Amino acid sequence: MWYVDVGIPLTLCLVAFALTFTLLSIWKVGLAYRLFPPLLLIPLLWLGWANASEAEHRERLHQRNNIAGLAPTYALFMKLAGHEQVGLDSPADDPTYLKLIEIQKRIVEWNPSVADIYTMRLTPKGQVAIVVDSATDYDGSGRIDSARERRTPIGQIYDDEAGAIVMRRALAGETVFEDTPYTDDWGTWISAAVPIYDSRGQVEAMLGIDFPADVFMAGIAEARSEVVRITVISCTGLLVAYLTIGSMARIARQNREMLEVASSATKAKGAFLANMSHEVRTPLNAILGFADLLRDPTLDRETAVKHADVIRRNGDYLLKMINELLDSSKLEAGRMTIERVPVALLEIIESCIELHRGSACQRDIQLSLSIGPGLPRRMILDPTRINQIVGNLLSNAIKFSPENSNITVNVDVDPQSRNLCRIQVTDKGIGMTQEQLSRLFVPFAQADESTTRFYGGTGLGLSIARKLARLMRGDITVKSVPGVGSTFTLTLPIELPKSLPNPTEPSPALTEDQRDAASPNPSSPKTVQRPALILEGFTLLVVDDMPDNRLLVSHVLGQYGAIVIVAENAVAALEIIDKQNIDLVLMDIQMPEIDGFDATRQLRHQGFDRPIIALTAHTLTDELNHCLEAGCNAYACKPIDPPTLARQIQSLIQHANTKIRAA
Repeated sequence: MWYVDVGIPLTLCLVAFALTFTLLSIWKVGLAYRLFPPLLLIPLLWLGWANASEAEHRERLHQRNNIAGLAPTYALFMKLAGHEQVGLDSPADDPTYLKLIEIQKRIVEWNPSVADIYTMRLTPKGQVAIVVDSATDYDGSGRIDSARERRTPIGQIYDDEAGAIVMRRALAGETVFEDTPYTDDWGTWISAAVPIYDSRGQVEAMLGIDFPADVFMAGIAEARSEVVRITVISCTGLLVAYLTIGSMARIARQNREMLEVASSATKAKGAFLANMSHEVRTPLNAILGFADLLRDPTLDRETAVKHADVIRRNGDYLLKMINELLDSSKLEAGRMTIERVPVALLEIIESCIELHRGSACQRDIQLSLSIGPGLPRRMILDPTRINQIVGNLLSNAIKFSPENSNITVNVDVDPQSRNLCRIQVTDKGIGMTQEQLSRLFVPFAQADESTTRFYGGTGLGLSIARKLARLMRGDITVKSVPGVGSTFTLTLPIELPKSLPNPTEPSPALTEDQRDAASPNPSSPKTVQRPALILEGFTLLVVDDMPDNRLLVSHVLGQYGAIVIVAENAVAALEIIDKQNIDLVLMDIQMPEIDGFDATRQLRHQGFDRPIIALTAHTLTDELNHCLEAGCNAYACKPIDPPTLARQIQSLIQHANTKIRAA
């Protein structure tokens, strides 16, 4: 609209010129002086109007970047949480659906400017249907008390044509930002929409974010009107003009800084996503490649075992990365719980050292343990989290240390505070500068990009370790010198268990035989031990809708001597249990039609009193407790650990048989 951008400032300039010239004529000021202020006002007003248009453009671009930049991140959250597992016909109590609802609520809590977040998918008829849409407190009353605020059910058709156009573009794989307000049944919005990809990289749904259009437009209008007001005030005099120009310069500088911050954030996000893509695809390349090599019928057993070891090693790496992402998410959401039990701290440290001795030996790195005087033998701590923290510090020390070097773990009482236990991991590695140290505990960051390229990793480990330490009322600090090495110090409060007869008695060190058993020589070939037949004579029922999982669990348990019967769903499982004597059921939780929770309840209702183990990929405490509340005796998290699962099954069956004999 050129007539607005040209006509309005031209009109203002002519009016200002006429008024100023007239006033100065009345005051009988000389012609030269009469012309100077109007000639000064003309460029000032024109410049002011141009800056107002520029401020509007920048504010619009800034808000657009902010809004559109959130959508891909939230879409990744939904993908990682299992969005593709929720269908248009999923029940309202589907665990994955409920988990996605909770994620949406958290997103809205984290970013108050987000009015609503939802996902949509095409129906077989080509209609746009809502998948996940949480209830929203639009009026801020603290209650969901209107039809507009209530949760939209799964599968409801979205029939607003203007909005559906944006949704269809996102479902076609396009990232869309629509800054022209549109109105539907829920309000008037500015929206961003991005595709959600499934595990095969195909678009399976879209995620939309709604922002109130009035807030968006008000921000843009405010940016423009602010510059206009400053310019008008500047025209009251030369001094005010100078002050206004300075203010405009400050505003322009702030705008540039904001754009630079937004650009840095976008660059950091892109670097993280690129790194995560590399970290995921690299082990997947090894897993898929060596899986293909295993299909060679001429392959000898020794080579096959080596290929399987590669697959297992890369699978463990992927599992570790997923666990880090989950731990980071739980810590950010405040859902991480800390256990407080009496433990032998030195035994945990020694076990952790032995676990990492194999990887250290591969690079001729020596691991040594030093124990200071006065250290209590048993303390109140969380053994799992201590093992996780120390393991992370040892892994980093090994990763960044040169070959033929030493890593020392020192455990003692802090000399400055006798109430603190101190665990120090010292390496002779690459070291870090002060600038690198300042980024060390930031989530998704490492010392610098070259570190990520050369050594890999997600940049989450140390961030998680410090947060876990602080949850246990401790902390992690670091001292480092470039080219010399680093010392990471974990401090923990000393809390002794009650009735401790000898609190300072040192825990026994591992013998050489135990150390060799815990960490075999990496140069010697691994031997595959045949599992003991601890499940021989037991009949087990494996219920899982995934054929690959049924095959895996059946094969693994068969190696331990069990008779394994499989069922692809809960209905088939109920029929089998009616006809055969089953010693134990392994129940998959995430199944179509009837999930594992409802199937377990039905079995208990029908009088089935044999043990049931829930097979679940959930790791949150609430979800695992849900399994027990439904009637399961225990749970096993995927991916399964065969020896642990076999011992768990043996223990549950023996306990159940003992109760039957006692009765």
